[in-house]
Amino acid sequence: MPIVWQSIQQELLDASTLMPYAPQYNEGQGYLFALRGISALRFKELALPNLKNAELNYRLAIIKRPMTSSNWANLALVSYYADSSRVADIDRLSDDAMRFGPVDYATQISLFYLGMLRWDNLSMLRRAQVELALKNAKEPLKTKLKEVAHQFNKNQLPNN
Repeated sequence: MPIVWQSIQQELLDASTLMPYAPQYNEGQGYLFALRGISALRFKELALPNLKNAELNYRLAIIKRPMTSSNWANLALVSYYADSSRVADIDRLSDDAMRFGPVDYATQISLFYLGMLRWDNLSMLRRAQVELALKNAKEPLKTKLKEVAHQFNKNQLPNN
């Protein structure tokens, strides 16, 4: 809902002026812009500015708190939606997310989802990493990753 979205965004902007070095405001802004951009993917001229704003806010959050793996994973996911041809950049961001959050729930879900989105164009090594994430996941993460795989009709993945 645009009115609610705008209200939340304004509240985040207002709060960020009180604590400009707090990354959670940029994380919230990134999430809001990502939701708006992804929901408008059919209309590239609407989606792209929102996805670019999401990227910017996730990058600002990373500058403020560089070891938060979910920000790296969300940036990789948003970057894919903004321009899926940026393979090297998306792979690097995904690798950074894994380096900081190999067992973080939110990170693993975002990276697994990204892997499902990119599955047909992933290298064999990247596919093996996605499959290994599912194989090694503990509950409740394993159940969530299986649900994501099912959404993409990837029921043939090991342990699925």
